[in-house]
Amino acid sequence: MTNSSIPSASTDDHQQCTEHSWCELDHRDPEVDGVHEKRVDIEVGDVEERFTLEVRNGEPRLDFEISQGSIWLEPGEPTNTLRNLAAVLTKAADLYDQFADELTPTLRRHPDVTSALADRDV
Repeated sequence: MTNSSIPSASTDDHQQCTEHSWCELDHRDPEVDGVHEKRVDIEVGDVEERFTLEVRNGEPRLDFEISQGSIWLEPGEPTNTLRNLAAVLTKAADLYDQFADELTPTLRRHPDVTSALADRDV
């Protein structure tokens, strides 16, 4: 996953971050120095939640407040809000995993390097 593949949200004009192309913060504000943030809306059926992907002190984070309030189910109800919420949360968890993986390139190496190391150790 590349920086540009993180889903986009509409934003106001902001000072472009020189570190991450997806960052939506105005880095002219000294209070956000070293912080990078992207807001993402995920919608499944009747459920839509806004998540914030953030890098603070070099650590990837995901933040959100559930907006659904109470959820009820009953026989014959055509919409299963609980399943839709579960699908939204699953998508958010997957998005966070991709986000965190992208920000930890030192944990990955090119397959050619792995192959060369394997050949050398034989």
